[in-house]
Amino acid sequence: MSVAVAVLAPTGADTPLAIRVLSEHQIDAVACEDMSQVADAIRSGIGAVVLAEEALIHGASATLREALDAQPEWSDVPMLILTAEGELTDAMGGRLAPIIARANATLLERPVRVATLVTILRTALRARARQFAAGKGLDRMER
Repeated sequence: MSVAVAVLAPTGADTPLAIRVLSEHQIDAVACEDMSQVADAIRSGIGAVVLAEEALIHGASATLREALDAQPEWSDVPMLILTAEGELTDAMGGRLAPIIARANATLLERPVRVATLVTILRTALRARARQFAAGKGLDRMER
C-alpha cells in the first residue's frame, strides 16, 4: 500500500500546483500524465486519487471504471473529484454518475480551500490504511 496521492489535473499547471501544495502539508503526491497512469496507481495500491473533472473525458472514464472494478473486494480507493464552480449538482447526475456509483468519491467544487483539501485527503489516507490492514487479515483467513 502506498500512502501517496495520485493527482491528474490536465489543465494548465494544476497538477504541479497540487503536488506542491500537498507537499507543503506533508502529503506525498505523484503526478499522473493520463488516466492509464491513474489506473496503474489504483492497481498498485495508491492511497488516494485526486482528479480534475476534465480528466474524465471519453475513454478516460472507461479506463478508470475498469481499474475501480478490478480492485479486491475489500478495497475502495478514495477519490477526490474537483468540479467546476457552480457545477456540483450537474456533475452528480451527468458524466460523473458512473464513477460516483463505483467509487468512494468525494466531489469538491473549485475554487478549493487548501485546508479542506488537506483535511479530506488526510482522512482518506487514514481510511485507506485501515482498508489495507483489513484486507491483509482477509487474505490470511482465506489461506
